Amino acid sequence: MDKQRKQIRPGAAGAGSAGAAAGLDKGPAAGAGREMERTAKGDGADDGPVSALEDPVAGKGMAIVFCAFIFILAAAFVLLPSREFSAQENRYLAQAPAPRWETIKSGQFMADIEEYITDQFPARDWWVSFKAQCQKLAGQKENNQVYNAADGYLIGVLAPVDAAAVEKSLSSIQALAKLGENLGEGGAPGDAASGGDSDGIGGAGGENPEKSLEGLRPFRTALLLAPTAGEVLRDKLPAHAYLPDQAQLLELARQRLGDIYLDIGPALKELNAAGGQVYYRTDHHWVTRAAYEGAAAYLAWLGLEPQPLAQYDVTAVTGEFYGTLWSKNSLPSIAPDSIEAYALRAGEPEISVTYYDGSAEETSDSLYAPSYLEGKDKYGYFLNGNKPLTVIRNLDWPGPRLMIFKDSYAHSLIPFLTPYFEEIHVVDLRYWRNDPIEYMKETQIDQVLFLYNAE
Repeated sequence: MDKQRKQIRPGAAGAGSAGAAAGLDKGPAAGAGREMERTAKGDGADDGPVSALEDPVAGKGMAIVFCAFIFILAAAFVLLPSREFSAQENRYLAQAPAPRWETIKSGQFMADIEEYITDQFPARDWWVSFKAQCQKLAGQKENNQVYNAADGYLIGVLAPVDAAAVEKSLSSIQALAKLGENLGEGGAPGDAASGGDSDGIGGAGGENPEKSLEGLRPFRTALLLAPTAGEVLRDKLPAHAYLPDQAQLLELARQRLGDIYLDIGPALKELNAAGGQVYYRTDHHWVTRAAYEGAAAYLAWLGLEPQPLAQYDVTAVTGEFYGTLWSKNSLPSIAPDSIEAYALRAGEPEISVTYYDGSAEETSDSLYAPSYLEGKDKYGYFLNGNKPLTVIRNLDWPGPRLMIFKDSYAHSLIPFLTPYFEEIHVVDLRYWRNDPIEYMKETQIDQVLFLYNAE
């Protein structure tokens, strides 16, 4: 028995050593044993996928693909020309900065290089849209200060109201209205001019108001402050979206200005409640149908009869409009807007339009610029885009003369007013640097309208 045990121990030890040696025995028995072991463990195709770290061939393949991707991007960045403007984002792109010792030392040069690389990255437009789509799929409600609202609408995030700026603007409008009213009542021009902020429009009397206001005709003043989509389309905002309450601003204007303030908020909300479109889904402007409501409110305030909607033919001039909000958001699933033009069935008046752009001027017989429909800024179709001064002369009607201080909300509204005035002088104070009072004297203005959106 002891001898038998001694004979077994070497065998057992030998088997253990053979297992540790992992296949040194080339004999048929050992090979069969290894085959049985692999079968028992499920070796072979049933082991599952092998990672690139375990498979050197796959690892090398991934490395080659990654290096090729980096090389192609670098080559594209070097070989492709730099773009000056992104039509999708509607903005100018950063260009390669010139190295200067001052900017290198301050670190500004590296910041400019980073901005240049970001703006000129190959296929940037595709990556921007891809990012927007991923954020929406992840449930993000807002992208680049734009809410993804219901029914395919994009609604811009509003900045907080600057109370001091609002107060100053309302004071200037109030002073100008008082000036025009006093002139109409035969009051002293100096008394009228003293009612406002000396830095505003109403304080243009200066040190000698009697002289500076001589020749100024009596005029009426009104303010049309259009609420934006964030106020009118609150029913379409995503849950818990925050926007400043424009209603407070509009109520402040109403209280300060009284009956010279035109409240068109209820008409726009009624249009929305009836299922009508009030704003473009991809842009911050109101649509032409909503602009009609603003024009009708102003004409009624003047005591004039607006033309009924049934008297207009409506034409969609484009169905491929992607506006400013889409340029910021770039969500590829948003459908483009249509832009509509309204024309009186009885015929529009014969007009002459002069666009002043700094030292240059351009004359036309139309309020529309079809060339804009071929580019990105299709809203420029109305009134030939933003100009410091535009003068519209109605050759068929010797009536009153209107001066409009405006932003671009006025562009689609003005065609509804053209038949009622002999001249309309459209001023954009962002670009126009002349003295308004002197200009009103020269052009014999007798109506003044401030037309802005409430943002």
